[in-house]
Amino acid sequence: MNWPLLLLGIGQMLLYTVWPRLFADAQGHADHLAATLAGAAMAACIVRGVGYRPQTVWIAWLFSPAAALLFLALLAARLLR
Repeated sequence: MNWPLLLLGIGQMLLYTVWPRLFADAQGHADHLAATLAGAAMAACIVRGVGYRPQTVWIAWLFSPAAALLFLALLAARLLR
């Protein structure tokens, strides 16, 4: 178990559940790219947080802590534009 990643994933899950308008623009339209990046970051944090390590290289990278941080950075850049 990787507690910091798991807690980050659970925190994201709660944030996105409580505040879904985070993924809407000023006109109220959904920002699908932001939602996709958030889902990818959350999934990577939770999957690696519970201790699962895929054997396939590209899937292992997709669920790595580095990928989770990359997805979060891209999400932040998207939301702060």
